[in-house]
Amino acid sequence: GNRVTIHMDHFYVELDPGTNILTREELEAPHLSKSRWSLSQLQDNLMNGQVNRRDFSWGGCGWPRHLNIPRGTEGGMEWNLVVMVSRVLPQDMSRLGEWRRNSNLAWSYCGVNWGNVPDSRPMGFPADRMRDYGDIVNMARGRENWAITRVTIRHGSSWL
Repeated sequence: GNRVTIHMDHFYVELDPGTNILTREELEAPHLSKSRWSLSQLQDNLMNGQVNRRDFSWGGCGWPRHLNIPRGTEGGMEWNLVVMVSRVLPQDMSRLGEWRRNSNLAWSYCGVNWGNVPDSRPMGFPADRMRDYGDIVNMARGRENWAITRVTIRHGSSWL
């Protein structure tokens, strides 16, 4: 099976018993660049004194939004969409405020420039353990806090 994983989002939310409906905007994902400037604009702003070195260093950090979802193919590219819900680790309970403070940073990709990263789990968790299972479907098997569904990503006008 395909062993490629793409980390789409990572966030803290308090859930109530029963059904919870969550809505997230793409740019809320903690790995995406929040920069309003292109890299060339950011460099020009540095050279013109409109941003300082610290802001320049963090200004473009993060994964580009246009690369967040694979482009797909005209015929369709099959993927497994995986959702995993996990508890906050006991050692991270004191870091709950960091989720809010770092919400406008690409912290899961770049780290943070002050304070702590909100989640002490390894980068890429849980996919960093996939080699022990072979693929993500086997890894999720029997786990009640995971859901998997097949999706097809299509690119082009043939599917309209």
